[in-house]
Amino acid sequence: MNPLQKGAAFILCAIFALMVLATIVVPAPYARQFRDVPNAGPSTEHPLGTDALGRDSLSRLLYGTRVSLLLAPAAGFALNLPALSGRVVDDANILDPTTRVTLTQKLAELEEIKAILRDEAKGQDIDFKGTGANVARVEQKADTICRVVTEDNVPKSAKLAGEHLTDLFTIHPSKGREKSFELNALKLLTKRAAQALIDLLTVEATAWVRFS
Repeated sequence: MNPLQKGAAFILCAIFALMVLATIVVPAPYARQFRDVPNAGPSTEHPLGTDALGRDSLSRLLYGTRVSLLLAPAAGFALNLPALSGRVVDDANILDPTTRVTLTQKLAELEEIKAILRDEAKGQDIDFKGTGANVARVEQKADTICRVVTEDNVPKSAKLAGEHLTDLFTIHPSKGREKSFELNALKLLTKRAAQALIDLLTVEATAWVRFS
């Protein structure tokens, strides 16, 4: 190992040690605010100074380094795993055809079980107790605005929205001026047009089914 490699190894070991011992060596908790010394320069109490909120910069640097070094290997590992999200996605061809068919069938059976539990709940929030401590919980959701406008409703939706069509249907509610489609419609349209549009696009929500 040449001197450059030894130096790099020493620096990495030092960073790792500081990361592990962050809670011991830091001057203060990373979120603590020293409001009397915002944007302070380096000092004996704050070796790297403080930020605009008076938080110790060294503490935040060490804690941030620890998070980054812990998440990097985890992210690299996760990227090598096949994605499973409701349906089997096996881009890496890790699963053999028989296993894929079996998993697909099991997922279909699970959806059937959920449908039965929703029907048995009869519109109520209810827990179905299984063997041992296992519980299947059905939670009702309020009716909501549909995610996709059906072809039959497109002309009427466009007519009711008028010049505000783009504002209402392209801005996600959580990023818009209001927190929901309904509030945006009531703000941009006349009360009558807004309510008509809301009624047109409101659909019955599917109850959550959770297993624990």
